[in-house]
Amino acid sequence: MAADIPAVVRDALQRYGASLAASGGWRAVARENLHVTLVFVGERPAEDVGAISSILERATPRLSPLTLGGLITLPPRRPRVAAVEINDSAGGLSALQGRLGEALAAEGLWQPERRRFRPHVTVARRTRGELGEFPEPTWPRHEFQADRVTLYRSVPAPGGSRYEPLASVRV
Repeated sequence: MAADIPAVVRDALQRYGASLAASGGWRAVARENLHVTLVFVGERPAEDVGAISSILERATPRLSPLTLGGLITLPPRRPRVAAVEINDSAGGLSALQGRLGEALAAEGLWQPERRRFRPHVTVARRTRGELGEFPEPTWPRHEFQADRVTLYRSVPAPGGSRYEPLASVRV
């Protein structure tokens, strides 16, 4: 499940991912795949989609404004992912992630993770090439609103997975 972000924000993030790829060692994530993962439910049978969708509909409140932060690499020492932190100063996104996780775990549809939720958008994935420079992001610190929360199915494809929406709720 993921919070979808406005097109103008996806555009800025995609440009940043492309700048990382141009510096070497990274493959930019496609614009249409940029989102904030709230709960990664993993591989589930098709019959679970209805139950997960129902939880999504019940747990989705209005989200608080968000802002783009700086670059983070995950894991920090040997990065496989370049991401942009999402600042959630009012805590709405984190609260939603907690409610979704609790509801999914209660239904046996998700196993809670030990690490704390860290809102971010993956903008590039590591390739085998040498790492280039990490250009600093230069976007304005304007607020934006996530407009939907969507249950996606990840479909492996050459050049990176693509995400197909299975259920979506406007926030």
